[in-house]
Order: sequence, then C-alpha cells, then structure tokens
Amino acid sequence: MSINNNSNISSKEELFSKIFGSLTLRRGIFNHVKDLTTEMVRPYFEWDGRPRHCCVFSWKQLQTKIILLSKYGYFESVKKLLLKKAKTTKADCIKEIINCAANKGDIDMLEFCLQQVNELVKINNKLKAYSFFDRVTANTALKGQFKALKHVIDNLNRFHMDVYLSPFFTSSLALALAFTSSYLPMNLDMVKYICNVGKDTFATKDYALGASHAAQVGNIEIIKYLKTISSDIHLYLSSILQNAMDNKQLEVLKYLDSVDPISQHSKDLYIDVTGPLCNGFYDIVVFINEHISPIKVLRSHKVCGLSIDLAAKSGSLETVEYLNRVDPESCSEKAMTEAALKGDIEIVKFLHQHRTEGCSGGTVLQAALKGHKEVVDFLYHNRTEPIGEFVEHMLIRSQGSTIAFYGSQMHSLLINNRTELN
Repeated sequence: MSINNNSNISSKEELFSKIFGSLTLRRGIFNHVKDLTTEMVRPYFEWDGRPRHCCVFSWKQLQTKIILLSKYGYFESVKKLLLKKAKTTKADCIKEIINCAANKGDIDMLEFCLQQVNELVKINNKLKAYSFFDRVTANTALKGQFKALKHVIDNLNRFHMDVYLSPFFTSSLALALAFTSSYLPMNLDMVKYICNVGKDTFATKDYALGASHAAQVGNIEIIKYLKTISSDIHLYLSSILQNAMDNKQLEVLKYLDSVDPISQHSKDLYIDVTGPLCNGFYDIVVFINEHISPIKVLRSHKVCGLSIDLAAKSGSLETVEYLNRVDPESCSEKAMTEAALKGDIEIVKFLHQHRTEGCSGGTVLQAALKGHKEVVDFLYHNRTEPIGEFVEHMLIRSQGSTIAFYGSQMHSLLINNRTELN
C-alpha cells in the first residue's frame, strides 16, 4: 500500500491513521506496523488532503482497537502496543486478549498474557489472578483448543493459586463444554485431562452434567469413560436420557439400555417426550415406547399431551401412523387442523381415513389464507359438516381481499364451492 508523502504528515502517522481509522483491518497494512505507541497522533484531512486538526488517542480508545486487533489474530501488534502502556491500567484489556488468544489456540500469546498477569498481580494486590481466566477454560473447551486449555491450567501455579478451588473451574463449565465442542466432539483426551485435574473437586453431579452434554452430541465413548470414574451417574439418568431423546441420539439410548435396561428404572424416571413427538423422531418414539415406557402410560402421567396431536405438527406421517396403532386414544380435532395449516396433505388424508375427530371450525379458511390449495380442496370435498356458509361469511366480511392476496385461484375455489351449498 502506498504512503502519501505530504510534507506535513509523516509516513508513520499516516500508517497509524489507516490502521486504526479503518474497521476493515486490512491484512496488508499490519505487515508494516513497527514501534506503535499509545501517544501517536491521528491527523484529520480536508478534501484536498491538507490536515485540518489533530487529536491524541486516549487509552480507552486505543484499548478498543487493541481488542479488535486481538479478535482478528494480530497478536504481534497487540504485544507491541501493550508493552508501551503502564501496567496498572490495562487489566480489563488483558482479559479480553486472553480470551481471544484462547479461542484461537495461540500458545505464544497466552504465555505473553500469563507474564503480564503475573506482573499486574505483583503491582496490585487487589487484583485476583483467577479473574483473568474466568472464561478461558470454558472457551477453550468449547472450541476444542486442548493445548491452550492445558497450557493455562498447567501454568496457573505461577500465581500461587489453587486452580481446583477457583470459581471458573469448580463450576465444571469447562467439563460440560468439552463434551459439546463442535470442533472436536470426540476429544476424549481433553475430557480425561479435565477430569484428572478436578478429580478431588468434582462431584457426581458434575460428571452427570458432562454425561448429559455428551449424550446431547452422541459421544458414547465419553459416556463410557465417565461411567468408569463415577458409578453413581445413573442417579441422573433422566437428564441424560432427555438430552439424548431431544437431540435424536438413538445410539446413545441403545447403549444405555444395553448396559442397564432402562425399563427397570421407568418408575423413577421423569422424562418429557414432547420434543421427540413434535419433531417427528420416529426411531426415538419407537424406542421410548418399546424400551422405556409405553407412550400412553407416559401420557397418563401427564408428561406429554395427546401424542398424535403433537406428531401431526412434525410432518412425519410414519410417526403419526405408529402412534395411531400404539396410542389410538391420543387424538383430537387439533391433529388434522395442525396438519392442514402446515399444508401436509398426506397426514390430512391419513387422519381422514383412520380417525373420526375431523378438524376444528375455520380450518378450511385458515388453510386457504396460508395458500394450501390442495388441502383446502380435499377438506371441502370430503367434509362431513357444512362449512361453506362459514367460509362465505368470512369472505364477505373480509371482502375477499385477504384471500385474494394469497392467490386468485384460492379465492375462486372458495367462491365456486359456495354455490354447491345453495
């Protein structure tokens, strides 16, 4: 990038202006950054390039830019800027930089920050070392940055701080997030390391929380490992099962059932099957009914609503057909209404052929307003009750404008059907 050689403006000042005056943070500029200080002047220009006036950046303004640099990974520039600033005023800035470095797994920058924190704590006794790392373990675990997490924890003894008793660790947030890492969902080594570090602090509920998160993403290997180090995890079986069911983790359910048949604990479980039903998780619904507890029994315990009504929302005809066999009493007119409003003609046809509840009043008009022509046509021609007069009344009331907005064909269909009732 070329530098304007104005006689009144030094190249360093112009470079500074371009770097910190641009939110785009162009990569090419940062290769030329040298010896920047917090006292440099940013010039403002008139339209012809003449300097208008100057202002000096305050530390607060520069702190914002440093944090922005950290988020983009320009840690070498960040180091130079921090070394120019008095140590007693940059604690909050260091916290943000530590989190940015941890998220990116930059060990060198983390080491630099550890040194800075060590110096800050020596200068100011009121600063608590662990406050700089309150989010680091959670962030690194979530991002799957095992090396960064290990480097921070292994080096916290520099501050004579008991890492196992610090708030950020005993919360077991890092333990839980290690199992849900979207980057390394099977990072068993990181899980083993965290469990080993906190072995004298973690309680059964901490391991159970981890197992619940592992079930959420289908990490069977991690669940196996946790069961070997905590024999009481089964006390939290409901939570583990719930996460597996809600996230369609059938293999996790099969594994848990193979180790210890779930049906033996059905009386002690509290699970809500609303999620699998509403999402149409057919395999999960079948497993629950056959291996945990019959759906109709769960419904009688009021842990879910009418199962067919819920499944009709999902668009899964297979699930609706299955529930019609195993829990035939769990249907109301709401099922066909929900299917009609979603435009699911196959479920509407199935319910019409195998059920007698019908649909609620106004369903035809509401389906018409949503533009589901095929559903409206089917419901109208297979109706068992007079709905045409109601449709006619609503058309007159709205002057047909709303329905016409969704398509003239739908409007014509309802107008033409009106004459059949006369």
